[in-house]
Amino acid sequence: MRAALIGAGFHARTNLFPAMKEADFEIVAVTTRSLESAERALRDLGSTGRAYTDYTEMLTQEQVEAVIICLQPADQIEVVRSCLAAGCAVYVEKPLGLSVGQAEELAGLVTNQVTSVGFMKRYAPVYTKLKQVLVQNTYGNLRSFELRFACDASGFCHDRTDFLSLAAIHQLDLIRFLAGEVEEITGMSLETDEELHLQLSLRMKNGAVGQVTLINAPLYTGEVEELTLRFEQAVCRVEEMERLIIEEKQEPTSWQELNARQMYYRSPMSTMSGGMKDLYMRGFVGEMQHFKAAVEGGDASRSDFQDNVKTMQLIQDILDTVR
Repeated sequence: MRAALIGAGFHARTNLFPAMKEADFEIVAVTTRSLESAERALRDLGSTGRAYTDYTEMLTQEQVEAVIICLQPADQIEVVRSCLAAGCAVYVEKPLGLSVGQAEELAGLVTNQVTSVGFMKRYAPVYTKLKQVLVQNTYGNLRSFELRFACDASGFCHDRTDFLSLAAIHQLDLIRFLAGEVEEITGMSLETDEELHLQLSLRMKNGAVGQVTLINAPLYTGEVEELTLRFEQAVCRVEEMERLIIEEKQEPTSWQELNARQMYYRSPMSTMSGGMKDLYMRGFVGEMQHFKAAVEGGDASRSDFQDNVKTMQLIQDILDTVR
């Protein structure tokens, strides 16, 4: 599959480049504002393709099946329009669109090509395994859930809209991916010059209820991400995207016996990961593999432009609730 890359900033170099190489993409062209930067990206990708500073020229000169776009959110919109008009399959980093209206407009431009938005958590092993539990109805209906996400995103998030759209968007999309669509939202926020604390209560269309805590504060030196789902017959808990713990409901038993059971899933520690473990566990490799397979005629995209509209709408609904 011949693919082109537009944008080669820090995120692309750190996460997408190695993920694309692991997914065996053939990158035949790279476009950035600087020809030197584009040439360096080609070398990093092990590609003998061509470097460009004008993406419209690249779309005219190159015959590509897919384009991977990784730019600043405001810069991506016109680029996405052009790539869709050229008939290319498009992968674009989140957020796609600066509003629900823009997200709807871009989704409306899609004809029959494959599209994907960079919600990599959907492809993280811990969440794909949890999704299997939901799809297979292994433990009955989902009853309630709790999600807690905290980090210091003050360097690039200056208000609640930034934080929800640029940082916590992954967790909000994950709620939809795992628990379905939201029917009702209530919430409160505490904001200072440096901190944002959001406490949300959700009722889902499937009847489940959930509590969501989202925090942007300098006191966090690393990301905290914890998710608990309670089903009719089990409690499933995800810790730091590395571990899935499932405690099944047991028949009444005595503390004198060893009958209570937990299942513990994790990735084995190994020096053989070669530095790739983080990219696999966080879902970067999985999303690139899935996008490539979808373009080549495999499964339908699980995070296409139309689905992105629903995540953007959820963000807007939350902003309207706590405003």
